[in-house]
Amino acid sequence: MTRGVGSLIAFLSVPMLVARFGPRRVLLVGVLLSSYALWQMGQFDLSMTAAPIMISGFIQGLGTGLLFAPLNVLAYAKLAPIHRTEGTIVSTMARSLGSSAGISLLQAMLIRDSAAAHSGLTTHITATDPVLRWALPQGFSLQSAPGLAALNGEITRQGSMISYDALFSGMAIGCLLLAPSLLLLKPPPGPPPGAPEMAVD
Repeated sequence: MTRGVGSLIAFLSVPMLVARFGPRRVLLVGVLLSSYALWQMGQFDLSMTAAPIMISGFIQGLGTGLLFAPLNVLAYAKLAPIHRTEGTIVSTMARSLGSSAGISLLQAMLIRDSAAAHSGLTTHITATDPVLRWALPQGFSLQSAPGLAALNGEITRQGSMISYDALFSGMAIGCLLLAPSLLLLKPPPGPPPGAPEMAVD
């Protein structure tokens, strides 16, 4: 919900911000906000409340809302009006394919890293370790099937959290690295010299 509220605020503000600061600056702010939100999500832990999720979601909604409209303005800035239909089709197709490929890749990385973290955590679990047996909370046991299942479930939970944090942190860095590429985007051309200005009431 907070992500939706952030996106709504950004969508309503984008026309005014683009007119005042230009699409590239608005796009830069969107990239920075999205990167910051992803970095916050890379700090999630299993003992947190809902507050970090709501705050990072709101910031991410603001960031993504500030990305799409300026990106469309810059994408069609140098495109002749006669080619805008084909340009829209190509842009939408590229966005859909990129989203699908990105989600699939991140899902595969999440499963791989979760399994790696689970394997790394289980190397410290040995039935002959008296300190471990003494420190295990009630309900976890190395001697019974239900206790082992509960312990394995907790290790899986912690391994998944480690994987999520690593992926979100990597996405934050990747998003931040996109900022220099904004210099390659050319701003839309202004009105031709001598063109009459529109009257403003």
